[in-house]
Amino acid sequence: MSHWVHAPVLIDTETSEVLLDLGDSPWDLRGAKEEGRAILLTLAHYPDGNKEYELLLYPDAGTMAVGGCEYPLARAAEILKTALP
Repeated sequence: MSHWVHAPVLIDTETSEVLLDLGDSPWDLRGAKEEGRAILLTLAHYPDGNKEYELLLYPDAGTMAVGGCEYPLARAAEILKTALP
């Protein structure tokens, strides 16, 4: 069985700076919405894909929150590998 995985990439359209790049990862974007100046991403991790995780991005501050902890947004891929089961 195969699945399409929609790995998110977040780019600042004014500066063309890549803020988040999960393009080469098994993270599937299930949903995204703005919450004030933050962006809430709902992700699933493959190959399981059944459990969803929420990642709150603060692009202006260059940070993200996951699992109740705040991290630098530039380390998102690395943090996601270790912070979530």
